[in-house]
Amino acid sequence: MSHHKTITDLGAPIPELKNSPIISNFDEERELIDMQIPEERQCYFNGNAYQHGACIKSGTVILQCERGAWVETEVPDEF
Repeated sequence: MSHHKTITDLGAPIPELKNSPIISNFDEERELIDMQIPEERQCYFNGNAYQHGACIKSGTVILQCERGAWVETEVPDEF
């Protein structure tokens, strides 16, 4: 039996609402980007706040909240 969390697809970010930056986990400039983002305990997606460590789905991408920024992670096969 497979035990995994279902992550709700929230769709695309709506520019008119508050959204935290989205960065790629594989971005070569990740370290530089991380330094430019103010460290926060939560991330925002379409006006909703999520705590550090939370995961959401936006289309085909899984995003994890890391200190105020969404970081793209690989999508497991079961999604």
